[in-house]
Amino acid sequence: MPMRRRSADAAPIYLLRHGRTAWNAERRYGGHTDLPLLGAPVGKADAGLTDAAERLRAVRFARVYCSDLLRARQTLQRVRPELPETAHFDARLRELDFGAWEGMTYEQLCAQDAYRAWLDDPRRGAPPGGESLERLERRLRRFAVDARLLMAGSGCYRSSRRPGGPIRLPRLRGARLIVSHGGPIRLLLTLLVPDLALWSADVPCGSLHRVQDGRAERLV
Repeated sequence: MPMRRRSADAAPIYLLRHGRTAWNAERRYGGHTDLPLLGAPVGKADAGLTDAAERLRAVRFARVYCSDLLRARQTLQRVRPELPETAHFDARLRELDFGAWEGMTYEQLCAQDAYRAWLDDPRRGAPPGGESLERLERRLRRFAVDARLLMAGSGCYRSSRRPGGPIRLPRLRGARLIVSHGGPIRLLLTLLVPDLALWSADVPCGSLHRVQDGRAERLV
């Protein structure tokens, strides 16, 4: 995703996905299940976090937001050990709730009609006892407005089928860091970057994106 020239007073928003867990390695659905990170602070499992830590080492943040789940909190601790003391931990930054499908793999689910229907329309459908993509969008929008990343009354997500007005972004003073999960980061990118499609961003574990002036760039 190309960057355009930034204005002098535009503050960046950094979006960091947590490091790998055992379920990530096994390609299992993990939403609200509270899993720790894999491995030691230094090693193959954390190669992305090592790179992210180097990228963020000298950045001064006006606000830091983090999912309240353990894998996100551990990621923040490993990347910038001094930041958890002042971070805002917010359950709205959690991954999609996969309900009864938590801990299961595609191979275990692919024969189920309900699962195939959800894959066809995740925005409206939901895992049994879980939440839809539309519900995840709503809580991410509330977070973005409360965190002053988005102005109230702005248009709908560009990935949404619903019509909406233009996205209006406030002029931030000071950099922001958000540590979250794959689904929420994709939705936040869609919300903050006009015309960005939901699945166009690659957000692997340990990846770091920077959003500035309505443009996004993957740094790690």
